[in-house]
Amino acid sequence: MADIKLVYFDIRGRAEMLRLMFQASGTKYDEQRIQFGEEWAREKPRFYGSTNLDTLRIDEVTNLFDDQLRVIGRYRWLSLADFYLYDMTENLLWLKKDALQPFPLLQKLRQNVEADPKIKAYLATRKQTEY
Repeated sequence: MADIKLVYFDIRGRAEMLRLMFQASGTKYDEQRIQFGEEWAREKPRFYGSTNLDTLRIDEVTNLFDDQLRVIGRYRWLSLADFYLYDMTENLLWLKKDALQPFPLLQKLRQNVEADPKIKAYLATRKQTEY
């Protein structure tokens, strides 16, 4: 069992950048993908808290995680910005396959990210979602 549990909707969304970073760093994590609708309605109180104190604790953990993410992203050959731009351009390419044609530096950035063996393996096997 991993020390980190990633819980997010069953889409790439904002969690995809984390998945990429975990893969590149070799960080083991468990993942729970939540479906919209009934499952989300049932799980939502876990993420927002049922009391003000619960909500404060969740906010503290979120802020701590954001701080740690910035630190993690700075000390590898791929930076937090690399992962962010890769993820954002992934969405652009989903909408328009040649969207990056006029931007060779962004194309090169994507190639650099995809060249990482762990990320390459993840991309080959990740669940395909619309977003």
